[in-house]
Amino acid sequence: MVDSRVLIPRPETESVVDVCLAELDRLGGRDLPTTVVDLGTGSGAIALAVATERVRTTVWATDESEDALGVARANLAGVGRAAARVRMVAGDWYTALPTDLAGSVQVLVSNPPYVAETAELPAEVADWEPSGALRSGPDGLDDLRRIIAGALDGSKPTARWCARSHPSRPARSPSLRRAASAKCVSRSDLTGRSRALVARRPID
Repeated sequence: MVDSRVLIPRPETESVVDVCLAELDRLGGRDLPTTVVDLGTGSGAIALAVATERVRTTVWATDESEDALGVARANLAGVGRAAARVRMVAGDWYTALPTDLAGSVQVLVSNPPYVAETAELPAEVADWEPSGALRSGPDGLDDLRRIIAGALDGSKPTARWCARSHPSRPARSPSLRRAASAKCVSRSDLTGRSRALVARRPID
């Protein structure tokens, strides 16, 4: 269920879920208890898909918008037993997470805003979806930079992170590829366009 409080999931969102699940499986997610964090969950589409597909995984879903979390919680009520493994918390990116979660997250996933402030959007998007879920600074990458910086913060390390991104920029953006010791790769969506940015710490 979606309405004007949240971004409408696109087909490309499914590709990000697939990437997240693949990274989780590389860490044994089909057989071992794991933890995934979905930053900026919006409607909850990514968080609920991951929890449903991987029955040993606990998912923390965050969003700074209480309106968005209202939609996500309504969707959570419809996923059955998987709902018991999902925690939804309000806050700005990482600030919503409990401090004792640091170091215990296997995969971080996000579909952050990535449209530049001055970019034109079609009316069916601009008139019906929240601007805060679409726009992110002069070049559209402000929130993605914050997510990367937080993921690489030694106080809350993760083994993997993956984020949906604009197909024309992040894969070749030096500011996003300077991910400390992490190895960055891009993944294509269903149309073959570079869509997800993935970083792995050098542990395998």
